[in-house]
Amino acid sequence: FAENKNKTDILSFTDTSLKVTETSLNNYVSLKAGDKISAEDTMKAVLVFSANDAAYLMAESVAGSVDNFVNMMNEKAIELGLKDTHFENPSGLEIDPLNPSNTDINQTTAFDLAKIAIAAYENDWVKEVISPKNIKTTINLAGYPVDIESRNKILGKSNNIGGKTGTEELAGHCFVGFFEKDG
Repeated sequence: FAENKNKTDILSFTDTSLKVTETSLNNYVSLKAGDKISAEDTMKAVLVFSANDAAYLMAESVAGSVDNFVNMMNEKAIELGLKDTHFENPSGLEIDPLNPSNTDINQTTAFDLAKIAIAAYENDWVKEVISPKNIKTTINLAGYPVDIESRNKILGKSNNIGGKTGTEELAGHCFVGFFEKDG
């Protein structure tokens, strides 16, 4: 997303993205297809709040479809030399909201996840969004201000300068983070 969009781009929610209801922005504001959100707020929604519907919106906005974006994710994994990573959806949900009967899930290792994080952190937009300045932030969702808060409970503490959390039944509680000491 950060490689293909600008912060000022405006995205429109789709019927597909609105099918995603677990940890979604639609739980804050009753959204409908065509409602708008900026790319900057979409990035915050995904990286600060873990909004799964916004992850699907990202996918469609970049690649035209979720499947095409997942293919791009898998191509990027190969480009990064990841040997133990395979993506099935853009959000990391273990039950795909678009195909709940599909039992295939995203898979990676701690080592590969660290490599993904390092590559992502090289992008200034990603680095800014996951930084302590966004522990609590506001996004504009279909014309309404919505306060969101980072799920990274140590952000800005213990030298933590950024990171991303995730929790699913099979994966458990996951965290990849960045810490700074002596510069």
